Amino acid sequence: MKAALFFYLSKGISLSDHESNPDYELLRIYKREKPVFTQGLYWHEGRLLESGGMYGISSLSWLELEEGEGNQGHAKPIQSTLIEPKYFAEGITLLEDTVYMLTWQEKKILTFDL
Repeated sequence: MKAALFFYLSKGISLSDHESNPDYELLRIYKREKPVFTQGLYWHEGRLLESGGMYGISSLSWLELEEGEGNQGHAKPIQSTLIEPKYFAEGITLLEDTVYMLTWQEKKILTFDL
């Protein structure tokens, strides 16, 4: 059985909504206080690095996962970098000490030092 990290932005989702799929086991739901269109997640040294996309509000953020009650938790941004408004942030990857972020229609790769 595969384990899954479920990360969501909207309200009204519960673990019981996802219990009918035998291909994975949902362990915990992490809520975000501020809506973000998550485009990329990368686990690095006990934290999540998230790219969030939308023209004018794209960002690269470090998230700390906090435990909550039962199977609920919170994903708390601890450091964020806003991306220039002309870019729509997409997926990310990490190579050595550099984060590479894809952009959508601009067809650019942005780089960030860790």
